[in-house]
Amino acid sequence: MSKLKKLVDNEVAEMIDFFMAANLESREVYANWLAQTYFYTSSSEDILLFCAEKSKKSDMAKRWLEHADEEAGHENLALGDLKRLGFKIENFIEFEETKLFYQSQFFLAQKYSGESVLGWVLILEAFAASVPKEYIDKLISIHGKPATRFMFIHSNEDVEHVEKAYQAVEKLDNLDLIIENIKMTKTRYLSMLKKCNEAKNIGFEKAA
Repeated sequence: MSKLKKLVDNEVAEMIDFFMAANLESREVYANWLAQTYFYTSSSEDILLFCAEKSKKSDMAKRWLEHADEEAGHENLALGDLKRLGFKIENFIEFEETKLFYQSQFFLAQKYSGESVLGWVLILEAFAASVPKEYIDKLISIHGKPATRFMFIHSNEDVEHVEKAYQAVEKLDNLDLIIENIKMTKTRYLSMLKKCNEAKNIGFEKAA
């Protein structure tokens, strides 16, 4: 397990560096990030429920159901932040990078069982829990507390979720799929972030 934690730490460090360099201080880029976050979190509960259905072990299925209950409605946090920032979700498109980021988890659960998606869960929750408080405070000061609730809440809640994810992984016999998914998730999340920066004016263009 120490090898896995080292891998997660290294992947998360790369994600944090990229995240902090993604120009989220820009209102347009931050709005894009919120919109894409809304799009993929809108499917998070469905992914977790699908994992429960496809899990081979009853205790793991129970864990997925509990996690799905915890994640229910979290997309509304991102949507609310976007609205309070002054945007409408209708003014944004869902990037192909975003679709690829989360839709692949349905495929993995279908082909390899729900347990394979633990890599996606683990890296995302470890990432959310590792974003420096100073950087979150900086974004709050720029965009305002009412428009940064998603980031603030997840940076605090996901600390406990990370430990639960590690406990679930410890029960698995083969970590190869978990490790592969961790790496893939990191790569695809960074691709989504890059697109958020490159397409920073999409919301304004569609609004016009």
